[in-house]
Amino acid sequence: MTDLWFFAGAGVSVAPPSDLPRFAPLARRIGEEAGCVVTEKHLESPDRFLGDLEAKTNVHQRVHDLVGDRQSRPNALHAALLRLAVAGGRSLRLVTTNYDLHFTTASRELGLDAPRFDGPALPLGDDFSGIVHVHGSLDQEPRRLVVTDRDFGHAYLTDAWAARFLQSIFRRYTVLFVGYSHADVVMYYLARGLPRGTSRYALVPDDELSSWRGLDIETVAYPKSSDGSHSALTTAIEEWADRTSMGLLDHRRRI
Repeated sequence: MTDLWFFAGAGVSVAPPSDLPRFAPLARRIGEEAGCVVTEKHLESPDRFLGDLEAKTNVHQRVHDLVGDRQSRPNALHAALLRLAVAGGRSLRLVTTNYDLHFTTASRELGLDAPRFDGPALPLGDDFSGIVHVHGSLDQEPRRLVVTDRDFGHAYLTDAWAARFLQSIFRRYTVLFVGYSHADVVMYYLARGLPRGTSRYALVPDDELSSWRGLDIETVAYPKSSDGSHSALTTAIEEWADRTSMGLLDHRRRI
């Protein structure tokens, strides 16, 4: 656990009371608002689609507004991941590609003093702790968010500030991805930055295992509920946090 970093994707903020969309549904809504007929082809590359929409609407502002829904609140998975990240007295090390501030809110509710870093102003090196919003957060001007293909290009290719930050982590630490789909455009960019020979794992639904094989990431499956929800994931993280926090007496009592 001491060398483990958690990476949280959009799936973490889907369950109530967060109720936020993944990247592709977010792109669909913005496209429909702009009067476009949105096809599945568009949503295969939502970053490119949003880049094309910049001529019709203020894409960054719409992302900021939709993700910043005031009715959205942290859910149980946000709290469980934070509890697990600090279990056993560990320093909090959590990276998210989400724009919402639910981890910050949940950390305050848990009484954690967690510094936050928002891209592109990311820490140099890998010896630090806190919550990192590698693609920016709602606390910034909307134009700072990494949303379109041009934004991703700057972050991972030309300016490469996101790539440099992530590679320093991937080279040294074990990484666990939570809340990502194999089809997420964000996962595509993250996977391209993974150097060979590093330890990387992902918690994924058992019906998606075969789709992850090309990403060179070891998958750990969990079952979906009968209603299609991912409640088993939250339960697993909560149980993991509980057991990691247990002392010797706790283990003896449990036995």
